Amino acid sequence: MEGKEKKAAVFISDKRMGVIARELKRHGIQVIEIENPASFEKLEGAARELDWLLLPIRGVDRAGKAQMNGCAYPVSSLLEKLPETALVFTGLWTDYLLELSAKWEQAGCGKKIFCYFDDPDIVAENARLTAEGLLYFLMEKTPASIFTYTVDLIGYGRVGKEIAALLEKLGIAIRIVKERLDGREDLWTLDYRQWRDRQPSDVIINTAPVTVITQEIAKNWKKDVLIIEIVSGQAGVEAEVGTLPGIRVEPAPTLPGLVTWESAGMMLSDYLLNRQFDM
Repeated sequence: MEGKEKKAAVFISDKRMGVIARELKRHGIQVIEIENPASFEKLEGAARELDWLLLPIRGVDRAGKAQMNGCAYPVSSLLEKLPETALVFTGLWTDYLLELSAKWEQAGCGKKIFCYFDDPDIVAENARLTAEGLLYFLMEKTPASIFTYTVDLIGYGRVGKEIAALLEKLGIAIRIVKERLDGREDLWTLDYRQWRDRQPSDVIINTAPVTVITQEIAKNWKKDVLIIEIVSGQAGVEAEVGTLPGIRVEPAPTLPGLVTWESAGMMLSDYLLNRQFDM
């Protein structure tokens, strides 16, 4: 990074972003940290000088606002003020950002948006860190030893596989629930259509981004059940399920930032510093 000092603005939405800000500074980049509305107001005046803008991991909502620490920051005007050479980074492609990226491209604008999780290495490492955070969250939400509980894991994608591997390594009784069976057909793997007609385990961990637990299914359960939903927006569980007797629904926070924020932050800062972005 030769030439003039580079300037970045970082939304400190969690401890991971704090690590990123620290590492950028350590590499000689001038960093503006947005932590509250007052610091955001100062940023608007410096927007035309930015080289990088690091949005919160969850990106920008449909209204062009970044949700952070209970506040909604109107970043739409900020994004338009960025210079033609500016790069924007997010952890989640939202409809707003997809439309903005397409608009900039069609206009021949030099501004670009990058998503960390378009990188397969980031996705793989994030899945491992998610599994570790899930274990911590599970222990926090269960009053007895985790070894006394049985677990149903719905979804066997990249994150599901990491969670399953970790729980199995620890010796926790786990059933894997998949959309369809494809070779791993044993006592501990169920087709979703089989599972929904049976009694659940003590804990259900959902990683599927579609509705898999409905009121119609859950009303037939004859035991207390803890459901941990790790999908953003609680997409896998109908809202009414949490009102049923004996059923507790716990939406998980962003798990890599829960207990492994240093590793997660270093992973993302390495992505920023070690890729050849157009700066």
